This record gives sequence, structure tokens and C-alpha cells, in this order.
Amino acid sequence: MSKPLTGGCLCGAVKFTAVPANREVGVCHCGMCRRWAAGPFFAMECEGTVKVADEANLGVYPSSEGAARRG
Repeated sequence: MSKPLTGGCLCGAVKFTAVPANREVGVCHCGMCRRWAAGPFFAMECEGTVKVADEANLGVYPSSEGAARRG
């Protein structure tokens, strides 16, 4: 198993840890992901190991018809 990684949002209100399944990174360059991430969207598979320190500051936002993003 990989070493846990830590991260959070820019304002510091949300902090999380996750253990990646491997060190491969997926990248999406579609218009929606570039708008959402201000550039290419990068992702790692973590197989349910993501733990958020305080979910009170999380929300669900409608991103397009029939879809939503949690953040």
C-alpha cells in the first residue's frame, strides 16, 4: 500500500487524506474540466480511502445538466 497523501482547499477550510491505489495520474483536458480546475484536471485512484477532516464545509454544486460536483 502507498503512503497516505494529504491535501486541502486553498482557503484551508477543507483538509483530507487519501491512500492512492498506485502512482498513476489521469488527466482530462475537456472544456468542463479545464473551467472547473483552471487547467487540465488531474486525478488519482484512491479506492475509497479518502477521509475528509471536517465535512461541514463541503457542498454539492450543479456543474452541468444531470451532473454535480462535490467540493
